Amino acid sequence: MADCSPRLGKRKIETLHDDIDEDSSKDEYRNASYELMISKAKKETIQAKIAELELEIALKHVILKSDVEKVLFESSRALRDRLLGLAIHLAPKLANIDDTKEITTVLKKAIEENIKTFTEELKKI
Repeated sequence: MADCSPRLGKRKIETLHDDIDEDSSKDEYRNASYELMISKAKKETIQAKIAELELEIALKHVILKSDVEKVLFESSRALRDRLLGLAIHLAPKLANIDDTKEITTVLKKAIEENIKTFTEELKKI
């Protein structure tokens, strides 16, 4: 521990203050350097993750949510339109059938065919 008695010369005390100031500056420099290294490491990690994601997208290992939503919307709309169109296409055929069981069979078959077509179209995507 430094002797702070009046015996210490004025010059000695100024030197101690300078040493303390210099040590503080070195600590601040070390802290700033450390924080800069951490910041650079985080930035490099993020850039690597971005590059990896871009590669996965390019290789089509990852699908963008917006692309999935667009395809799903368009496919669902097409299915809806086909199913709603069944009434127009089947009305003449169903008009001549008196048996409800046979009507049910015709409707079920038409709906199943449309669903099958829908699933086959989805598989192609």
